[in-house]
Amino acid sequence: HGIPSGPNVMLSLRAPLHKAATTLVRRHSSASSSAGARSMRDQNKRRKAPRFSGEPFVRRGALQAVEAFQRVKDKAAEVVKENAPKVREAVVEAIDTAKVHAGEALEGAQAHAAEAKQKVEEVARKGRISTRQAIAEGKERFTLFQWYCHQLDKRPLMTKALTTAGVGAAGDLLAQATLSSDPYNPRRTFSMAATGLALSGPLMHGWYGILNARIAGQSLPRIGQRIALDQGLFTPFMTPVSLASILMFQGQRDIGTKVRSVYWPTVSASWLCWVPAQAV
Repeated sequence: HGIPSGPNVMLSLRAPLHKAATTLVRRHSSASSSAGARSMRDQNKRRKAPRFSGEPFVRRGALQAVEAFQRVKDKAAEVVKENAPKVREAVVEAIDTAKVHAGEALEGAQAHAAEAKQKVEEVARKGRISTRQAIAEGKERFTLFQWYCHQLDKRPLMTKALTTAGVGAAGDLLAQATLSSDPYNPRRTFSMAATGLALSGPLMHGWYGILNARIAGQSLPRIGQRIALDQGLFTPFMTPVSLASILMFQGQRDIGTKVRSVYWPTVSASWLCWVPAQAV
């Protein structure tokens, strides 16, 4: 009825059997692989090391640090408590010593201040009294020179102006008496005194004040600088001004011509006289 027989039967069944066998092998292999994978995961879980946790160690270390700090704090408080009396005694002793030294220094300063005040008052009293009073009271140390120095300190401009006027008048009197054959000329003496009082004295007071303030000191370089500036700068300026003032007070005419005629002889004579005098 259409069913193959003999060798034809084997050939017809070969393909289905091969397909069925292949399907069984694949299923068996898939099952084996799944079982092996599960077995490997279980073994890895069992072999995995337990996780390390450092929190207990940190907590224990922190507690130990706090305990150590507390012990140090207690020890420090104990040391301070034991040494507090000694420190207090040392501080009190230092304060007492300082008070003693301060008292001694204050007493010495007060003594020196009183002595200095007494000397200042004595000098001031001597400066206030007149020469006649000093002679009457028998003040041996008080002299006219001391009175003049006191006036220089008290009234420098006026004292120097009057001094310049007096020196100019005295110099002219001496010159007219010894070097001139003409009769005495009082107007000439007046012109010298007026020039010294109104012009030379105030100008020289300001000039030498500035010069001594800017170039102070008594060393040879300082003295040389002051003389060079005075004779090289101030004298060439002051000479024609003084000559013109003297001639004006005398009522002279043609003042410019006369000043030019005597300018260089006067300046050179000033250099020959005042440079050595100022150096000394």
